[in-house]
Amino acid sequence: MRSFLPPAFVLFGAASACFFATGAAVLAGLGGTPGGLPADCAIVFGARVHAMTDERGNRLFAPGPGIARRVDTALSLYREKEIRKLFMTGGKSEPERASEASVMRQRAIDSGVAPADIIVEGDSRSTLENLRNVRPLAGDCRRVVAVSDDYHLARIRYLAHRIGWKDLRTHPASPRAATGFWIRSLLREALAILWYTVN
Repeated sequence: MRSFLPPAFVLFGAASACFFATGAAVLAGLGGTPGGLPADCAIVFGARVHAMTDERGNRLFAPGPGIARRVDTALSLYREKEIRKLFMTGGKSEPERASEASVMRQRAIDSGVAPADIIVEGDSRSTLENLRNVRPLAGDCRRVVAVSDDYHLARIRYLAHRIGWKDLRTHPASPRAATGFWIRSLLREALAILWYTVN
């Protein structure tokens, strides 16, 4: 007698296979693109900005751990002359907050980067928008490398390919994020790639 699998089971199996495939892609991208350095320009991807208030009641904005890892990695590459220009990307999570890109720019300047070597893209709200907005600005860069946390690199490469930016390289930020956060981020990135694939 022929047996048929319930449609729900088939759908679950297909979804699971897709999730594991995207998870494998995320893991494969952790080390970045071989031969990505040296590069003319680096795109540094934004992350959370922390807001605080000083003793006078003034609102201040500081880089979160993600921004610190990503910017500091780019700064090391800049000092080692592996890259010449920095594109700081990332908009505002709330209207009254400073943009991620502006906070990143200030951290770089405070660390000795020449302001002329920093280009700010502070309007984007997603990785896809980061790439779309920076690409026209990077026309003078023969080789471009994207700097972000390792769990984020596969999505950057995937989206870059979708918009035709197939020669974009990637480089992982260091140190790696805390283990618990890193594992959650791997799962989130796999789901994000899967979402972009079906939409």
